[in-house]
Amino acid sequence: MDNADIAHHRFPFGTHFFTTFVIFMYLGILKIVSNAMKTRSAYSLKKFMMCYNVYQIVACIAAMKMYLDSKVAFWELYCPESRPIDSYIAYNIGFFVYWVKVSEMSETVVFLLRKKNNQVTPLHVFHHCVTVTFIYVSCAYDFQSGAFLAVFTNCVVHVLMYLYYLITVLFSKWNLHKIKPLKQALTLIQIAQFLLMLFHLLAHQVLGCSYPSFVSIWYAFGYSVFLVLFIDFYRKSYKKTDKKNN
Repeated sequence: MDNADIAHHRFPFGTHFFTTFVIFMYLGILKIVSNAMKTRSAYSLKKFMMCYNVYQIVACIAAMKMYLDSKVAFWELYCPESRPIDSYIAYNIGFFVYWVKVSEMSETVVFLLRKKNNQVTPLHVFHHCVTVTFIYVSCAYDFQSGAFLAVFTNCVVHVLMYLYYLITVLFSKWNLHKIKPLKQALTLIQIAQFLLMLFHLLAHQVLGCSYPSFVSIWYAFGYSVFLVLFIDFYRKSYKKTDKKNN
């Protein structure tokens, strides 16, 4: 069975229509929930958020273990085609991570149900939509291990992020401004992640890897936009706070 067959059988996204449907369904649900909550009181959802954060931590750790078990030295700089990986392994990992990323879209619905509309920013929505397409593009067009570092790094960041969120839910009665520097540090870690991924893409170009050009362009576009938006978020969220404290 060749790679094209595997794409259709092991990872049922041989066409972009399903991922497009997921994204439009996500945006449609946000619109419906947002309108419905205009005349309703906010929900607490504390127990759900506790379970959700634990689930995300476990799922990300499981994905990291899958990458490590693949025995691919994805942290090294090399052309993926020079070290072929079993396509079944790649698609099994991709299948799992894809649905983890789809499940993350529920966060936005929770924000709306809790009437935390200020957290439903263009950056937040854009991030969820593009992240799903990253996994789809990686599995549909790149049959090697080129995207392993990006997803593994993202899982590491998300373990830290959801651990922070879990702490804020479990200890909501604490004076949480004392741990606000952790949130600031997480934003810096995310910015560093995007810089690392852009460097990784550039290195592949310098090495002359036969990466599908569409994949490289889409990744470069997505990470560049993430980088600009996260830096802007950091500047607006933390620089103003620092000035007030001074």
